[in-house]
Amino acid sequence: MILNLKRKRTDVLLRSLISGAGLTFNEKVKNILLEHNLINTRFYELKVLQFVKGPTRGVEVDNPPKYFHMQIVTCDFWDWIDYEKSEFYIEDVINGNRYDISFKNAQDIKLKYSNIKHTSASSECIKFKKLAMNNLFKSQEIDMFYIWEIRTNPFPGILISEKLRERLVMENVTGLSSFKEVNIISS
Repeated sequence: MILNLKRKRTDVLLRSLISGAGLTFNEKVKNILLEHNLINTRFYELKVLQFVKGPTRGVEVDNPPKYFHMQIVTCDFWDWIDYEKSEFYIEDVINGNRYDISFKNAQDIKLKYSNIKHTSASSECIKFKKLAMNNLFKSQEIDMFYIWEIRTNPFPGILISEKLRERLVMENVTGLSSFKEVNIISS
């Protein structure tokens, strides 16, 4: 990873050059995250180079700061949802058209997701107004997870617990511009 080490660094780097779902952050944030219940995550230490103009773009430096990339993979969350208490809709992210839809169970929503995914011209995605989580989810006390298949906006997101959010704020973690509250409830 190439950084301009002369600039002020933040704890979390939002513009990582690594593709895929995850976050790039320093050791302070890694230690906070390791104290919480994360699922389907892996940490990779990154080699940090000093940015320079020219064809090489980066050079090694003595004692570079440690940054890590946390890869977070979607989890099998389908059985955590209370479908009767949740509110879903389908939105076409190109033209903005949307319509409400309900699902009876995990099989219903998986089938709709599969149909959207396998329609090459589809710009639709499943979103939720309210996501009710059942006791199976609650019993696991998960602090961070990632849902690719259903969204709160056009892009999938990493969802964190209030407990983890409060800890990140208390530790003055920099680089996170804001947290978006999503309507997730325990049923």
